[in-house]
Amino acid sequence: MTLMLTQPEVIIESKSEGKYVHKIAIVGAGISGLGAAYFLQKLGHQVDVFEHSQTVGGRMRTVCKEGFTWDIGAQFMVDSYLHMKNLMKELGIEKEVTYVQPIQAMAIAKHEIYRFKSGSLFSLFRHPKLDFHSKMASLKVMNLAFKHRKYFHFHYSASLNQLDDGRDISWWRMKTTNKLVDWILSIPTSSLFFWSETNTPWYSVIMSMLDAKQTWSIYTPNKGMGSVTEKLSSLIPVHLGCTVCAVQSVDDKQVRVTFQSKEGQTSEYYDRVIIATPAPVALNILQHPEQELGEEQVTFLKQSRYTSNLTSVIGYEKAPEQKAYGFAVPQVLNYPLAAIGWDHLKGRDRAPVGKGIAIVMPTHSYSLANWSRPDEEIKKDAVKLVGNFYQQSEEYCSHTSLYRWQYAMPIIYPRWSHVLAKAIQAKPKGAKVFTCGDYWAGPTTEHALFSGYRTAQEVADSLYGV
Repeated sequence: MTLMLTQPEVIIESKSEGKYVHKIAIVGAGISGLGAAYFLQKLGHQVDVFEHSQTVGGRMRTVCKEGFTWDIGAQFMVDSYLHMKNLMKELGIEKEVTYVQPIQAMAIAKHEIYRFKSGSLFSLFRHPKLDFHSKMASLKVMNLAFKHRKYFHFHYSASLNQLDDGRDISWWRMKTTNKLVDWILSIPTSSLFFWSETNTPWYSVIMSMLDAKQTWSIYTPNKGMGSVTEKLSSLIPVHLGCTVCAVQSVDDKQVRVTFQSKEGQTSEYYDRVIIATPAPVALNILQHPEQELGEEQVTFLKQSRYTSNLTSVIGYEKAPEQKAYGFAVPQVLNYPLAAIGWDHLKGRDRAPVGKGIAIVMPTHSYSLANWSRPDEEIKKDAVKLVGNFYQQSEEYCSHTSLYRWQYAMPIIYPRWSHVLAKAIQAKPKGAKVFTCGDYWAGPTTEHALFSGYRTAQEVADSLYGV
């Protein structure tokens, strides 16, 4: 399915301006909300974006400090990101990117790291933890990937319904070997997205294999992932420091948005509202969720699951890693660390020469167990976790920062595509309130942007009676 992002043919005339301009509120200034606002503004509508924090971008944000530049949420883009590429072209920044060297790293024991070329079959067969049977079993995975390739589309989850039969990744243990699952199949699925094995659909393995070439052709904007959201926000009215408290339809035409700002509590009225926040936040904002969204969509929002993450950023006077941008810790090692992104390998402007910067992402279980601990204790933990694989790294640590992501990643659990397909088709007639976000599409910035566009199209269709 290709999403048609075109201006509706019907234009309603207005007595004053020649075109009827509708007033639309968007709650949340992440990439999904900003994308929806940008889409609707191009159609000629008046948009207002409300953001409770003092910065835009949500989980697509970049920070600069003491000569270091790092991405605190979304880490990179890949060649399969169609809508993101088109957006960057419209914003005039599509050429201001750096492709990252396709070298990855994986922990295989304490202080032992295996570095390999991303998506390389040769690297797979020389993996030190795989025996002959595991290597041969990988051919079964490749065969199934080829056989089922027609069911996979990055933006169209409904095509997965024929494969999404409720089995999780443990099914591969019977079909292949435990070693192959532990050291290869679970890395790009469970480990890097912080999901447990039981929360990972069996077909995710095939998706990662089919997309291997593009997935590992990764790049980032030269000024960080946040440069996209910053550029978007410069074109759209964004009200920072405005916390939306309630959204409620008042009649068959208008929706009341109540928000708190430094001036106090205020209410404004809009023709349509898009809530671009995590599902639990959206449900909390809506006064009457079932009335606004319908029972099926509310069920989907309630069933949406997230991983949490206590992400630490560590600056080093001497870079511990010189080759591999991405470092993963397989869950079989039963270690609190899930992954590290070495941001100094994204581009020359990310850190002073010779210095390094690590984005340290622990497991979901660690984050939940340590959520209430003080920031300083968690940052010290992060330094030690990295040190268990990169010897002497603690000696070169210069500064640390911590970011708490309560809703870090939406979990694409077994049978998720079925629940999603029903929810997408169940929008109540005459709806004036809509929701969007990565939980409606998948755990990437491209998915989040796509969701924003798709919801904006639904809003436009509702305004023009399509």
